[in-house]
Amino acid sequence: KLTNIVGKAPVMICGCISYLAIAVVVVALSDGTLEGLKWGLVFLYILGGNGRSVFEGTNKAMVADLFPEQKSAAFANVIITSGGASAVAFFLFPSIDKIAMGTIVAVAAVEAIVGIICAFRINEARNKDWMRVDQKENFNEDGDDMTLDA
Repeated sequence: KLTNIVGKAPVMICGCISYLAIAVVVVALSDGTLEGLKWGLVFLYILGGNGRSVFEGTNKAMVADLFPEQKSAAFANVIITSGGASAVAFFLFPSIDKIAMGTIVAVAAVEAIVGIICAFRINEARNKDWMRVDQKENFNEDGDDMTLDA
């Protein structure tokens, strides 16, 4: 798996960049140009598929890593936010123009990239703090290792 080689954060960021690229293309090109792309639309669908494939599996694995003690609550949050965002987009997007739609998607993609980086940094710092606590618990006041059998 790619996540085993490069990690979950870079894969998630790659998915965000895919969504960002779609938003930029939609905003930058006119409706006529988009309609005339024909086979060029395949590229946009590949980008969309890449973004979706990342968020289907890697997002859930990331949530499991970030919230190991509260997995059910974390997954409920994923379902609520995903469903809520889809519902808002379903009702909002038909009534706005493509520039506003692309801008919303681009801003969300950039926010997601920043959020992913922050979440992994915070989780990394939290894990280091716990490792220090575990190491301190294994030593007495004199610095003797308490894990060794006497």
